[in-house]
Amino acid sequence: MKLNGLVRVISFFEDGFTEMKKIITFLQSLCI
Repeated sequence: MKLNGLVRVISFFEDGFTEMKKIITFLQSLCI
């Protein structure tokens, strides 16, 4: 149970990280 929750949290943070990378690359393309 605990491990399953941990995996869920990790996948949630990975999704957030990829979203942030998308936003960062989008802002960089605007700055260029």
